[in-house]
Amino acid sequence: MITLDTREKLLHSAKKLFARKGFDRVTVDEIVRDAGVAKGTFYLYFKRKEDIIREVAIMAMPFQALSDVFKPIDRENFRSLRDYLMFLGRKFFEHYSDRKLACIFFHTVSIKSSIQSLNDLHRELCSKLIKEGTRRVLEFVNIEEKKAEVLFRTFLGSLLHYLYSEDCSPIGHEEYLENLVQILTNSINNSNNSK
Repeated sequence: MITLDTREKLLHSAKKLFARKGFDRVTVDEIVRDAGVAKGTFYLYFKRKEDIIREVAIMAMPFQALSDVFKPIDRENFRSLRDYLMFLGRKFFEHYSDRKLACIFFHTVSIKSSIQSLNDLHRELCSKLIKEGTRRVLEFVNIEEKKAEVLFRTFLGSLLHYLYSEDCSPIGHEEYLENLVQILTNSINNSNNSK
């Protein structure tokens, strides 16, 4: 039987409660009660509630879902932009198969402007992801940097939109991803052919 250490128990409970009720409506008392630890124990790991909010919010951000974009590209496995985007998209959907993370991400976005540290964190991680994603696109195709950024933002935005509206679509993850990547890669080919 696997047991979680105390810090992991607190994070697990916070994630579950934040996903269900949002950051504002969850108290430290609820987190420790759900985790089965004393309230004083919470403060051994986190100085204040905002610290655990921040850590759980980081888990839920696309920065985590697409963390592979920060690793060197293995040209044996990824011979084209299409292969690479398919891989990233599958990682994205795998990460958010934990629906709690999706709920927390959307909650983070909805309240980030009212919590300065979340707003700063979101801006920092989002900027890093877009910068690195753009750089990766440019490793596969010879296009202007601005176009590569738009392509990566379109890819990321389309994944996030699917996550948001998944229950409104009869199209499954894989089919959606295949069509999205085909449209994006075709747009590059068409743009290069029209020059």
